[in-house]
Amino acid sequence: MLLRKNNQFVIPEPEVPAEGMGFRNPLDPNRDNADPRVVWCAETGYYYGISTGNTTLTLFRARSMAELFRAGESKVIYEANAADDTYGYLWAPELHYVDGHWYIYTSTHQTAENKGFKHVIVLAAKTDDPFDGFKLGGHINHDVYAIDPTVHCWKGQWYICFSIVADGQQKLAVQKMKSATEVEGDFTIMAQAEYDWELVPPYHRGGSPINEGAFFVERDGRLFIIYSGNGCWSDDYILGIIELVGDDPLDASAWLKDDEPVMVKGNGNYGPGHATFFFSPDGSELWISHHCLHDHNPSVTGMVRHCHCQRVYFDETGFPHIGMPVAKDVYYPLPAGDCGVK
Repeated sequence: MLLRKNNQFVIPEPEVPAEGMGFRNPLDPNRDNADPRVVWCAETGYYYGISTGNTTLTLFRARSMAELFRAGESKVIYEANAADDTYGYLWAPELHYVDGHWYIYTSTHQTAENKGFKHVIVLAAKTDDPFDGFKLGGHINHDVYAIDPTVHCWKGQWYICFSIVADGQQKLAVQKMKSATEVEGDFTIMAQAEYDWELVPPYHRGGSPINEGAFFVERDGRLFIIYSGNGCWSDDYILGIIELVGDDPLDASAWLKDDEPVMVKGNGNYGPGHATFFFSPDGSELWISHHCLHDHNPSVTGMVRHCHCQRVYFDETGFPHIGMPVAKDVYYPLPAGDCGVK
C-alpha cells in the first residue's frame, strides 16, 4: 500500500551556487510584500510578482528571480474605482493563466461604505501581456464574505477555492467555475481550523479560528491544497496541507487534512504563510513564494511582511515537503533554468 507521505524524508541541503546564479531572501528587504504571488512566463521570458495592495495593484517583472521586486520593472496595472464597484483592500492578488488568458483573482470591499465586508473579484488582462494592465472581469459571490481566492484546473474542470466567514470562523470553500470569471452551483466548505497548531492564540479577532490563503498543488495525479492557519500578524502563522482523497472536489468528505504543518517559524523567520507556488523556467522544479516576519511579534500588530522563495521537494509517494523558511541572507541557488544576474 502506498504511503500518503514519507515522514522520514529529509530535504537536501542546497549546493552553494556560483556567483550570479543565486539569490538571497527576502527578494526585497525594503518592501512590504504581503501575500506574494510569483509566476514564471516562458512566452515573455519574465518572472512576474504581485502582492497585497489597497486601492492599487502593482505588477513587477524581471528576467531573473534574483531581481524580482528589487531591481526589475514595476507598473500599476489596476486601480479600484466606483465604476467597477471595487473599493480597495485588494488583498492577496493571484495572477493565473486560464484558458489562454491572464487573470488576477483578489477581493475588495463590498461597497464604498461597507469596508468590513469583502468579496471576490476577477480582473482580466487587457492584452496577452499582463504588464499592459487589467480591467474588471467580474464579481464572484458578491454577497458572500470571502478573501484569498485561488484557482486550478482538475481533470478538465476549473475550480476556485477561497476563505469565507461562517459560524464565526474563517473556513476554506471550493466551487466549480463556469468560466474564468463566473462560478456555478453552490460552494462546499471543506476545511476549518481543528488542530492545536492552527488554533494558536492570541490572534482571535473575536475568537475566530482561521484557515485562509489556499493554493492548489498537483503532482503525479494527486491534488493538494496548501493553506495558512492562525493570523497573518502572528509569529505562528503557519502552513498546513489538505489532500483530495476522493473523486469529487465538491464533496467535503473527499478532502483529508494532514495532522502536521508543512512549514513553521524558524531560522530567524516568524509567521511564514500565505504561500503560492510556481515552476522553475525549465519546468523541472516547483518553488514556493510566501511571506514572513523578520522579528518576533508578541503584540500581534501590523508589521512588514517579506517575500521569501525556496524550492519544494517531493518524496517517493508524491507528497510535497517544504521545511522551515530559509534564513535571510543565505545565498541560495536560483530556480533551474534561471538566467542569473551577470
